[in-house]
Amino acid sequence: MRWHRSFLAAVGRRLQQLGLRACPVCGRADSLRVSPFPVLLTDDGPVPGAAARARAREQLDDITAAVKAECTACGHWVLFDSLKFRTGPERITLFEVDEEERRHPEE
Repeated sequence: MRWHRSFLAAVGRRLQQLGLRACPVCGRADSLRVSPFPVLLTDDGPVPGAAARARAREQLDDITAAVKAECTACGHWVLFDSLKFRTGPERITLFEVDEEERRHPEE
């Protein structure tokens, strides 16, 4: 599972608008990068490893998909609730590579 390309770009722009342009720990400017992969956090406690993937696809109500911003210089990272960045009914995650993603591979 990974973030849809358009959602990832929108999150990056919004974080910069909110003032997150430099690492809050080391202060390096433009060192923060948004991960293309969500961090899945269970709201009901630990999920057994083998069941985690199936449960994530079937019961998203019990799981928070967080956006991870990481400093490429010092490794500090912060998480943001992805639903706070969602602006409509558009897809924000991909479980498999779709046509748009094949035309625009990750850099």
